[in-house]
Amino acid sequence: SWDFNVCSVFLIDTNFVLEAEKFISGALTALSAMVPIETPAINVLTKMDLLSERNKQLVDEFLETDTRSIVDQDETVWNEKHRKLTRTIAQVLEDYSIVKFVPLNCEDEESIDQLLLTIDTTIQYGEDLEVKDHYPAESTYCSVMHNHCLSTGRTLRMVNLDPACEVFNYPA
Repeated sequence: SWDFNVCSVFLIDTNFVLEAEKFISGALTALSAMVPIETPAINVLTKMDLLSERNKQLVDEFLETDTRSIVDQDETVWNEKHRKLTRTIAQVLEDYSIVKFVPLNCEDEESIDQLLLTIDTTIQYGEDLEVKDHYPAESTYCSVMHNHCLSTGRTLRMVNLDPACEVFNYPA
């Protein structure tokens, strides 16, 4: 075992998902890429920074609502002819919730951080690392406080519950 944590990242241009049929097509394309690879997958909508505000809202709406609602909103000639097929495909995508998209705006650091967090969570990055204590050890804290009191000439009355700390372990 090489002990690698791997995930696949599928990138799709946001211009390919601005219409309901294209959104479903993009989801099916992502699904067809995910299945044969057999690794955890993240689907990314790229070029969010190039969209107009109206199109950004449209993409956000597609990402937040269920797929069946997206199909029912869009009234096109193709959709009228193939409504049953489109609804069935949308139902499958919705029922299994396999395909989810993460929007990426390369000019927004928060968007990049969100994608990296999603990737880290997917591959369980850092799960096997030892947890580091962000707070100083109690005895270190006691030493710092003791030295501060000595340097300033102040008196400090402190109740110490840490038996390992020798600085403030005064007899009761």
